[in-house]
Amino acid sequence: MRPLATAFGVESYDRIWPSAEIAMVGVDDWAGFPASRKMQAEIAAVAFCVVLGGLAVFQLALAMGAPLGRFAWGGAHERLPVGLRVGSLAAVFTYALFAVIVLERARLIALFPHPSIAGIGTWVIVGYLALGVAVNALSRSRPERFTMTPLALTLCLLAFTVALAKASS
Repeated sequence: MRPLATAFGVESYDRIWPSAEIAMVGVDDWAGFPASRKMQAEIAAVAFCVVLGGLAVFQLALAMGAPLGRFAWGGAHERLPVGLRVGSLAAVFTYALFAVIVLERARLIALFPHPSIAGIGTWVIVGYLALGVAVNALSRSRPERFTMTPLALTLCLLAFTVALAKASS
């Protein structure tokens, strides 16, 4: 474990704090990893979760019968039929799993027994979201194309940022 001050390129604690004990916060396995890249991964992970949370609220609204179907599932229904409502509810649980994986990859939480689970999982999420960009861009529904395509692209780029961050260490 490497002290936080040296991770930021400061070799002597007395230049930052008179008491070295204050600066003895470790960066664990991020040692040697540029602090700005770690922060970039953390910010991207939090932004990913915020955007995904908004999308989860939207999917919950669809599942409860809100007249927003033109923005999802091909835009064929104003209010989703039962089967698509179940799909929207399943999407909410999928988003929760995605959030946990991305937060784990950014080292903001620690739930998985091995870091490679989050590493591989984040790349799977990137692929899934890239496919989502293509599918939404090809939607027959103009409202879905113009809202969900940029949303899926944003989520994909944020997940990609988190996936790359640790891989480059």
